[in-house]
Amino acid sequence: MKVKRLTNGPLALLIGISAAAASAVPFASPAGATTRTETAMMATTKAGVFAKLLSKDSFRMTSGMHSYVVKLDAMAHVTFDGKMATLAQIKKGDGVKVTGEVEMGDIIATKVAASGM
Repeated sequence: MKVKRLTNGPLALLIGISAAAASAVPFASPAGATTRTETAMMATTKAGVFAKLLSKDSFRMTSGMHSYVVKLDAMAHVTFDGKMATLAQIKKGDGVKVTGEVEMGDIIATKVAASGM
């Protein structure tokens, strides 16, 4: 039986393209999954009422029927009535407007603006 070589023709071209495409596809890895999760955060702005100070850099707020834990990032700006402030200066019932990213149900805040009511 004689073996025919497939060096020319459409089948050889197809095999070459398939091999090239397979080598260009990155493999899934846990590190790749982490990167996709980090980029899946959603930017948001929420307005509500300050409910409780949890720590020097986190608090609970309510907005409508929802309750959120807000955590300040390292570069967050906090203001109270337009002046620089700390979370300790904000009291229960004060209005707050939080800008940041939602991560696993919490808001990682880059800006918190509060006003006395």
